[in-house]
Amino acid sequence: MKQGISDYFDNSYQNAVAFFVKEKGLTPAELEELVKMIKEQK
Repeated sequence: MKQGISDYFDNSYQNAVAFFVKEKGLTPAELEELVKMIKEQK
């Protein structure tokens, strides 16, 4: 995943999330789930 973020989104998770929201229609519920998953990894 890190390599994909680096290659396609200038090493920015913020850019990656913005892409999925704008281009792929990520819903607020899906975004909340993503944030939850990220927080659990810390």
